[in-house]
Amino acid sequence: DSLIKYANDSIFLPMIDNNHWTVMCFNMIDRRIDVLDSMGAKKSKRSKLNDENMRQKVIGRFLDVLDRIYPNEFTPVRNWKCHLALIPQQVLENDCGFFAMKYIQFWDGRKLVKKVVPKD
Repeated sequence: DSLIKYANDSIFLPMIDNNHWTVMCFNMIDRRIDVLDSMGAKKSKRSKLNDENMRQKVIGRFLDVLDRIYPNEFTPVRNWKCHLALIPQQVLENDCGFFAMKYIQFWDGRKLVKKVVPKD
């Protein structure tokens, strides 16, 4: 319970796959998993995380860890759907890490609370 409160009703999981950073946000407000990806729906060739099966595998492994630390607290999360968030997309090829950190900093579960401008 305290973990969720301190995390502002969200748990962020930054992940890297083939040099591409993506963030999974376990959104306790809307009971879904927000996928914060600076490549969005472009289906980056670099990241396997664009594949729904791979996302579910990674999410399952993370939830296995949480279940060990907090038994039975995160079991319902396994049934949540993934939601690809509509967020600013990277312009330059190597900006994904910067965007991942900004998404974690400014994502409130529904939108970015501060503007992130890709060209800046």
